Amino acid sequence: QPDFARIVKATEPGGLAMLEEGDQRWYVSGRLLKDPSWYVLVLYPADKMVAAIGRVHLGLATMSVAFTLLSLTVWRYRFRRIRQAFHSISVEADRIAMGDYGRLGSFGEGFVEFMRVGESLDRMIGAVGTREKAIVEREQGFSRMLESIELLAVMLDSEGRIVYANPYLYRVLGYGDNELIGTMFHTSLCSGHSGCPFRAVLAGERNTDLVQSVVLSRDGTPRNIAWSIVRTIDVQGKYAGATGIGHDTTVMVQARQDIEKSLHEKEILLREVHHRVKNNLQIVTSLLSLQKNLTSDTPSGAAMDLAIHAAIDDAASRIQSIALVHEQLYSSDNFGE
Repeated sequence: QPDFARIVKATEPGGLAMLEEGDQRWYVSGRLLKDPSWYVLVLYPADKMVAAIGRVHLGLATMSVAFTLLSLTVWRYRFRRIRQAFHSISVEADRIAMGDYGRLGSFGEGFVEFMRVGESLDRMIGAVGTREKAIVEREQGFSRMLESIELLAVMLDSEGRIVYANPYLYRVLGYGDNELIGTMFHTSLCSGHSGCPFRAVLAGERNTDLVQSVVLSRDGTPRNIAWSIVRTIDVQGKYAGATGIGHDTTVMVQARQDIEKSLHEKEILLREVHHRVKNNLQIVTSLLSLQKNLTSDTPSGAAMDLAIHAAIDDAASRIQSIALVHEQLYSSDNFGE
């Protein structure tokens, strides 16, 4: 039995002390009660306390290790799913970059946040796909129009190299398909008969230009081209070259020249007719004057001669009036009036 009196002295109320009694060791804790004034001691064998604490520590350590392993397993699984989700995002992004705007496949790996991102991307991709489809359709329509119109169409880069020419240009100028691609524009679209139509726009002197030029076909035949030229701007708003649409006016120019030549010939013919009419009237007047002189040599009486002369003078005056009126009419600039 322990000496309780000594234990009370060794143990402060509410504290913990180690008590040794022979071969035994005790953990002792004391507490003083208010009523009645008793002093309560709690003794616990030290070896059992150490064993209990060891078991508790072992249990806590086992639980910690188990919880750590479980946490590592759970987080490894979650990280793998997150990595798979980001891999899915990368795969879908590559697919979208290649122009495939279909709906997203497996996306999110069960994560609500990623699934919401996927839904937002689906809506965005659908809108982008719709817009790109409309743009592609417009570009295809524009390309089909350039391929089929009876106008020369050519596109140049900022250095003046030909990057596109439509079939009508090749047909008019006598070149083979795509033969002009990559060549400088002045080697085929300029000639000594006129200046280079694209030079002012490429130099930045004008944003648009309407110009007539002569282009030599491959066999050297001159072709009259009326160009409408504009500066080309890329999607970033930067200068990218020039685009020209040309109308082959060779037939029209030739027809105009033929008409001008015909009009000139008609003007010459009209002046010649006028001159001949004027000469004919002058001849008639001269014949009347000659007739008047002949009548003076006849043996008729003086009264008869005066009457004949008066008639001849009157006829000559009429002819002269006609000549004057004719002169006034044909001196006008407007023959129609």
